[in-house]
Amino acid sequence: MNDQVRECRFEDDGRIPNNPTLPLLVYPQALDKSERDPSRCEELVASNGWGRV
Repeated sequence: MNDQVRECRFEDDGRIPNNPTLPLLVYPQALDKSERDPSRCEELVASNGWGRV
């Protein structure tokens, strides 16, 4: 399994402002396997206040 941090860069599409110099960082092993269920991920996002605006 790849546990390297991956960088993703996106151009501004006019809908979501993307930073041209700072990438999105993806940590593939950030969650244990038991935490990767979509409903559990939704709970995690909500518990951190990262909801829709």
